[in-house]
Amino acid sequence: MAQTDANREQSSRRRATVLVVDDEPVMRDTIEAILKGHNWRILKVEGAEQALEDLRRYNVDVVILDIDLAGSMLDGMQVLEQIRARTDSVEVIMCTVDRNPRTAVRATKLGAFDYLTKDYEHLHDLPQIVTRALERQRDRREILYLRSQVDGSAEIGFVPPRAAAMKAVVETVQQVAALPTTVLLLGESGTGKELLARILHLSSPRAERPFVAVNLAAIEKNLLNSELFGHEKGSFTGAERQHLGRFELADGGTLFLDEIGDLSLDVQARLLRTIQEREIERVGGSAPIPIDVRLVAATNRDLEGMVKHGEFREDLYYRIHVVPIRVPPLRERRDDVPELVEYFSRKYGTLFRSPVPSFTDEAIATLCAYDWPGNVRELENLVQQILATRGGKDVIDEIDIPALAAINRLVEKRKPGEDLLRAAMRTFERQFLNRALERTGWNFAEAARFLGVPHTTMKYKCKKYRLQAPRPRHKKPH
Repeated sequence: MAQTDANREQSSRRRATVLVVDDEPVMRDTIEAILKGHNWRILKVEGAEQALEDLRRYNVDVVILDIDLAGSMLDGMQVLEQIRARTDSVEVIMCTVDRNPRTAVRATKLGAFDYLTKDYEHLHDLPQIVTRALERQRDRREILYLRSQVDGSAEIGFVPPRAAAMKAVVETVQQVAALPTTVLLLGESGTGKELLARILHLSSPRAERPFVAVNLAAIEKNLLNSELFGHEKGSFTGAERQHLGRFELADGGTLFLDEIGDLSLDVQARLLRTIQEREIERVGGSAPIPIDVRLVAATNRDLEGMVKHGEFREDLYYRIHVVPIRVPPLRERRDDVPELVEYFSRKYGTLFRSPVPSFTDEAIATLCAYDWPGNVRELENLVQQILATRGGKDVIDEIDIPALAAINRLVEKRKPGEDLLRAAMRTFERQFLNRALERTGWNFAEAARFLGVPHTTMKYKCKKYRLQAPRPRHKKPH
């Protein structure tokens, strides 16, 4: 029998596991024979207790479950209830000798994927039913993946670089995209490392599979293992259901681990084992789960120095330092500034539903001369600020970017140990609020609505930056 597209996809990644639960040996063997010829791993058990144990031990995808389990403490419906209480990632197909409409309705309400009788005509359809179950499982995982991306997803917008340094980086990324090797992106924060990882993914044979990005520095340390590798129900306080980690969500695709230098040594050890063995083990689980992911890591830290100081595992360093690519900061590729300004102008002009402004040569020259300690992220923030507070102007001149003068003074007067980027962002925010207040005639409530923030937030920010309406000038009496 020719394999369907779904079967070919499963076989190209990992073998799906089907658990057959029936108290009759002949029926178990019959079902196994019917499913033979597909690239599925078949497990067979006769009772409810062994079925639940195998669900804990193995990474089961589909269960074919008999309703009447003679000799077991639980019947098939009770096993179905326990499976559903534990996880949504396993599809269950119920089997029975007699088709009873009420039983079928009950099984469906409890979460069964399908319900069929044990006669040859219906059992012959099992391969197609299992294939559909695996397709629904794949769709369910893709939905979970999309939900995981909602809060932190970045727009996939690429501006072809002009600067030679950045052109070389993009060319290298595209060259290694077709290879399965691990890539390490090095560079300062805000240089566009995640965007390059996405370009690598879209240029690779895995482009149709998920791209999952994880900012490791943004996840609480005690949740990292669960977020990366998943957990089983009851593995710790609050683990009320099974949870799929980012490795499983990225299966067949690309996993981008940003700020990998922030990982603790114990998580580093677990990550190393995952890379070496190409399998994971959920927190609280005992069964290894094969995974197939392309790993791209990124950091703004000196990993080699961290290795010397015992802060980063040397064996993990060499595992991820296969193809290192340094991403230059914006100050080393100033030729890219005009194109980036144009791109961000179009982006926020569309978002604000306003005409896209043009920047004068003097304004562009001012932007190109700045050192951009926050890199591309800082430039995007500034363009957004200018468009939000331009007051209807279609042409942006250097006078419309006064914050840069203040930032340059910060750079010149920088104190040792000072967080220059944080100081710069405070300066931007103060200027941004001031322009919004000027635009609304210093009406704080209207300015809050214009900026889309609560009135209490606006009040707090104005107090923080000591923003007050200018005092009216009184005319001198004649």
